[in-house]
Amino acid sequence: ASLKSDAAEQVQVIEGLIQSGVDGMLISSNDPSALNDVIAKAMSEGIKVATFDADIIGSNRMFYIGVDNYEVGKLGGKKYAEFAAKKEGPVKTALLTGVLGAFNLEERIRGFKDGVKGTNVEIVSIQVCEDDINKAVQVIDDFTNANPDLDGWFFIGGWPFFPPPDSLGTLKKLIDRGGLVISVDNFYPMLDFVEAGMTQMLI
Repeated sequence: ASLKSDAAEQVQVIEGLIQSGVDGMLISSNDPSALNDVIAKAMSEGIKVATFDADIIGSNRMFYIGVDNYEVGKLGGKKYAEFAAKKEGPVKTALLTGVLGAFNLEERIRGFKDGVKGTNVEIVSIQVCEDDINKAVQVIDDFTNANPDLDGWFFIGGWPFFPPPDSLGTLKKLIDRGGLVISVDNFYPMLDFVEAGMTQMLI
């Protein structure tokens, strides 16, 4: 796996897998088109290739498992804006993403921005957790504490919701004072946050 959103590095990783003679690959692409040639090469050598989470547009991959990331972000933005509309004045909102430049996450951000366009939602910052659960918790704590006028968070992915709810005391305080927290993703550990009343909605 490539540890950063670097398409050239991802091509190198895939080339290495082709050389090692794997039977198949399941790829989440860092770029919607930069892997087309290397995927064509893998498929021509009999290696089965599919994509997940972030598709590779125009490639001859076998299939894609995932969602339309732009539409997920836009739906999240619209739902967030519905909750925000119940508040007076601008609703200062931070976004948490994994890796800047990752196509699927950037599409979710683009969708969210379009979903809140023309509403009272004000995006004040995009914070990055580098797809690291512990860093996600730290970023939320640090940014929320440093910005007492922050009204809410939109999580581009569910990183902060892997640890138990009591690990996010700062987020609980934000919710308790009327803050908004909505996240993309809905997997089992996240349901603990729903039960604890620490998110209004999972997309």
